[in-house]
Amino acid sequence: MRAYEKTHPWLKFSINLSKAPARLWAMLGECNALCHCLKKTALLPETGDFLFHDYLARCSMTFSGTVNGFMTEHEVRQMLDGSLTPPQSQKYIVQKNENIRSGFNKIVENYRQNTLNELSPGVISEYNRIVLDRLALSGTDIPGEIRASDSGEHDRPFSPVLPEDCGYLLENLCDWMNSNTFMAPSGMSMMYGFLKAVLAHVYMAWIHPFGNGNLRTSLLVEIHSMIASSIPPPAALLMSIHFTQTQSEYKRLFEQVSNPESTLQPFIIYAIEGIRDGLYGQIDSIKKYQADALWRYYIHKIFSDKTSISDIRRRQLALDLSDMDNPVPLPMLQKTVPQVALAYAKRTYKTMTRDIYELISLGLLEKTSNGIKTRKKIICNNFISSGLSDVNDIPD
Repeated sequence: MRAYEKTHPWLKFSINLSKAPARLWAMLGECNALCHCLKKTALLPETGDFLFHDYLARCSMTFSGTVNGFMTEHEVRQMLDGSLTPPQSQKYIVQKNENIRSGFNKIVENYRQNTLNELSPGVISEYNRIVLDRLALSGTDIPGEIRASDSGEHDRPFSPVLPEDCGYLLENLCDWMNSNTFMAPSGMSMMYGFLKAVLAHVYMAWIHPFGNGNLRTSLLVEIHSMIASSIPPPAALLMSIHFTQTQSEYKRLFEQVSNPESTLQPFIIYAIEGIRDGLYGQIDSIKKYQADALWRYYIHKIFSDKTSISDIRRRQLALDLSDMDNPVPLPMLQKTVPQVALAYAKRTYKTMTRDIYELISLGLLEKTSNGIKTRKKIICNNFISSGLSDVNDIPD
């Protein structure tokens, strides 16, 4: 009998979802459908890049100390685009995030080139080497090597398994992940990918195979499992974001399932629910950008045959008002929208008023009891009501 069978008897490398509640499979079905929507959605390249880096920044906050107040969200975004010059005391945080991004990019590139291998102890060890690259470590922690002593990472509800069991358990985990248990029926690859990612996370946390960087290594293992199942890269970041945003619930449920009398179902449901909600959030973000693109297209279409100086000025005014969410009284317009104040700084209030009423006559603005507002939502609904989307959810 191995030591872990006494100390961690819940490591069974098996899962029985035959009696899982219908709610779990319904949420997995939602995740599957939402991922297909994400993969088929047409976006401008810059919009797609922005959305991806937005979620990568949120995921990176797990490792940047943002949740503990060490770095602001703005600094994390600067760190990811390379424009941040951190003080010496924070350079290790930047290196941590660069390593995560390097591992993520490697997984995505290998998948695109059809060279993403099955999970193996060697692949997982390589991920640990990546996340610990160029970081100062204690003398006993060697990147990519199974720990030979008790782990120094003790923020856990229980002690890690003994070192002599780590290699054996890591092999069992990989064999299980590659077994027929996760051989997805046709059309269910992404559903099984999400399940594999959740289970990989739990077992990596239980095994804790390395002396350092286990959480970050686990993240790359999760991403590997999802990307290999054709889950879109932005969606593969959602589980880590969910765990970070709900830390107290994460710890409570993780401790609950870490005993031989419990099942993993509560934790799986919690994780999949977070991914599902995150996917809806991504879809909402895409709708917002699509609505904005449609609105700007419509403005340019209205002014396509109008070339006078006043027409060009009015077109720009309509574009400047695009992000105005609520009605604004006409006298307050210049104080509320900086671009309008700049554009009409050398013109009279009467000129601006005349331009506003011209835009109203063109159907781009409307006058309400509370002031002037755009007709963006109405216009975008008219475009999309042909069946492209749910018209009730188009953002202002």
